[in-house]
Amino acid sequence: MYAYDVLDVLLLWYYNSNMRQRKDRKVISTNTRYPVDLHRALVRLAVQHKRSFNAEVMWALQWYVEQQEKGEDARDRPGTGNTTSQV
Repeated sequence: MYAYDVLDVLLLWYYNSNMRQRKDRKVISTNTRYPVDLHRALVRLAVQHKRSFNAEVMWALQWYVEQQEKGEDARDRPGTGNTTSQV
């Protein structure tokens, strides 16, 4: 077996193993746009938490959804600029 044959087999194995995983996972791929400051903050948090940027965004979104489902109104949180509890 030649070196390129081994490489071909390894590349084919890698491709097939990753394709199987992607078919099994229930994930939607989407494109999003972020303001520069928000992107920088998310990157900084991802580094601190030792996560990828994508994993950090998914964590933050999951946390937000959980808070919404608990009934916490995110508009009432400090720093959002949209408080509904003001008289």
